[in-house]
Amino acid sequence: MSFLESDSILLHELITYGNNKLDTSSLSNSKKEIEWFLEDQLSISFYDIKFNKNHKVYKKDISLFLKFIKRRLTGEPFQYIINNANFYGYDFFVNKKTLIPRPETELIISIAKQYNTFNKALDIGTGSGNIAITLAMENIANEIDAIDISSEAINIARNNAKTYSLNNVKLYQHDFLSKPIKCKYDLIVSNPPYISIDDYQKLDNHIKDYEPRKSLTDFHNGLSFYNFFAKNLGKILKSGGKIILEIGYEETKPDIEKLFLKEGFSCIWHKDLNNNYRVAEFFFE
Repeated sequence: MSFLESDSILLHELITYGNNKLDTSSLSNSKKEIEWFLEDQLSISFYDIKFNKNHKVYKKDISLFLKFIKRRLTGEPFQYIINNANFYGYDFFVNKKTLIPRPETELIISIAKQYNTFNKALDIGTGSGNIAITLAMENIANEIDAIDISSEAINIARNNAKTYSLNNVKLYQHDFLSKPIKCKYDLIVSNPPYISIDDYQKLDNHIKDYEPRKSLTDFHNGLSFYNFFAKNLGKILKSGGKIILEIGYEETKPDIEKLFLKEGFSCIWHKDLNNNYRVAEFFFE
């Protein structure tokens, strides 16, 4: 009988088994992921993981661990397996109905924090609600409206807002491209679908097979949302307000800038930690 079929095994044996399995894949962070899974899902302390050679793991938790390894070997993202993703130091429930928050998107928050508190903010395409909720948690905006075309995403974002006991984040299912918004805002933020359909086809399978396609691509040239934003966001931006948008590729910077300059905006570009232009800030002077 395999030791994995036993009623209990030593933790270090389980970790060795998992490491050996995931080491054969192309996963670059597998050892840390195993530790995170053991802590987050099996409630095993970091001390036991690192130092307690006699810590035992029992049948139920062995089964959960093996299922984790199996799912990870198929390429399913770690965040979807544990239903959790960290953004700006906060934890958010995520699943396949929401895009996994990326560290690059945190630049939107860092830029917005440079200003005095905004009275009212709008987050377009909120997904799990990570940007909107962080705006509230960091006291960047007094009131935040967050919209998404997906009812499933809105339900997830609502639950995330409840986790942090927020009553100043309002979430709405809304198709911004077809239904106008009548309110005006001091701050508008968005991480829109910016991957062209051609580039989408080239993405790794662990992205294409699991993350929601409509959150990644505009099914066109990757500029559809920026074109619409340039023509319409000025109508709902208060005097002195700011628009902060994430972009995907540096080569789209001139095209996006041209769209907004044509509509009378001024712009400031910000680089991420990899020294790539990642976020654009637009405003009327």
